[in-house]
Amino acid sequence: MAVQTEILISELQVWSEDVIDETAANAAVSACSAKLSDFDSIPSLIQHALVCIDFVDDLSADEITAADAGDWDALHTAIEAHSALSGDQIALFNSRVSLISVSDGPDVIHN
Repeated sequence: MAVQTEILISELQVWSEDVIDETAANAAVSACSAKLSDFDSIPSLIQHALVCIDFVDDLSADEITAADAGDWDALHTAIEAHSALSGDQIALFNSRVSLISVSDGPDVIHN
């Protein structure tokens, strides 16, 4: 999966007083992906949410563990427990995770 840079720029701009450009967006992706074991295997909608969470406040250990395991239910729980996020941010990021579920096989299903 791949992060959509133009979309990510507009997403990150919401939480930044600085102008977010492609360089800043790529830096945010690099910072987030370095914390995860296989960032590229995570569905792009969830990648975007994780980058945004990490941009607002570092990913928690539980968020990293859940994302690395591909356990989207655990990721929901971890996001809800992220005390530095506002209720609106939690709702937004969890709605992103809700758009993805995984079947019994390796295929990703967009809900």
